[in-house]
Amino acid sequence: MSYHRYPPLALNASIADKNVVDQVDFPNGVFIPTGPNLIPRSSAAPLLLVAALAADIKGIQVIADIGLFINIYSDAAGLVKIATMVLTPDETVPLVRPVGSSIYIRHVDDVDIDEPFSHLAMNFLG
Repeated sequence: MSYHRYPPLALNASIADKNVVDQVDFPNGVFIPTGPNLIPRSSAAPLLLVAALAADIKGIQVIADIGLFINIYSDAAGLVKIATMVLTPDETVPLVRPVGSSIYIRHVDDVDIDEPFSHLAMNFLG
């Protein structure tokens, strides 16, 4: 049995039981939001986390210790549009995207997130 400091979003078994098919394009699949890689404010361009998904996905598991709302964006026909919103630290949300889609993030508020001692990881579930 696993224990969570914050319980993840309850999903139906068809999403929660999927395999991890991709992670963020950073060393060890972990993003540290600081310096040139801070999470941009809502009025700035979103930050690219995955240039092209390795496979079709049906959900995203977000694991982080930031504790703030983050918008997740994806491209559709070359246009970056909001796909979902998560409140870190540990959420799994349904999100259907085809192979090759890009994934971006941006803070909900108009303040950059610069947290050098925080980590953000995303598992893309297929």
